Amino acid sequence: MPYKQLLTFIIISLTLMGCSFNKETNKITNEQIIETTQSPSQTAINKEKLSQTTYRFDPQTSLIVPKDNSVSEKVVLLTFDDTPDGHAMEIAKALKERNVSAMFLVNGHFLETEEQKQIIKDIYNMGFMIGNHTYHHPYLNQLNKEQQREEIVPLNDIVEDITGERPTFFRPPFGVYDEITNEIVHQEGMHLMMWSFGYDWQADYQSPEKLTEITLNTPYLGNGSNILMHDRSWTAEAIGAIVDGLKEKGFQIVDPYSIEPYQNGGSQ
Repeated sequence: MPYKQLLTFIIISLTLMGCSFNKETNKITNEQIIETTQSPSQTAINKEKLSQTTYRFDPQTSLIVPKDNSVSEKVVLLTFDDTPDGHAMEIAKALKERNVSAMFLVNGHFLETEEQKQIIKDIYNMGFMIGNHTYHHPYLNQLNKEQQREEIVPLNDIVEDITGERPTFFRPPFGVYDEITNEIVHQEGMHLMMWSFGYDWQADYQSPEKLTEITLNTPYLGNGSNILMHDRSWTAEAIGAIVDGLKEKGFQIVDPYSIEPYQNGGSQ
């Protein structure tokens, strides 16, 4: 074959090979895009979980108890109040690394910037539940009905706008509430949740070592314990060791989405 014809043949062959390669690459890329598009949203995943709950919340004790004998009773629930106040993402990442779940209860005054909202959205998309801890963290029993509604309902709206999901748990600041609070919370379809124990707000335990020690050795630690913690630097530093210690003691960390939601018109 003459040189010029050979050269032309080689160029055409390479061009066709390139076209075939690009088509195959595009095919793979398109399949990946379709797969990503068809992946369920975190809201859809959570909705599915809530349709198959295995635990229930005891409103008298705030303990987490099995609905039947098919699951372990040796579980604890991890909850973090006052988020996102600087360390929530650090806590969430430490939990995610250990493949455990938790609930982050937010205050509205920490969700007033796009950056703060993005933190909560990212935490939610990591699989964590977002709860309501009021907008301004007041003593609710000092407020009238309308004032209490303004502390609770708009925050549910904000969380839903950020995540696509309304909170199903509410924790009153300082553990203080009244019948008005109960009425509003239940109208919103939420459990009003206290806690079993929590130490990271006390001056004696504001170091990772002391917080870890008391959390793992308190006499209040038991089956179904609802552990209160906060968005604090020493809590973020301690949470890995706390989770590891709880597991060593044989406790499972319960997924909040495995807890039966509040039933309006029925028992809590």
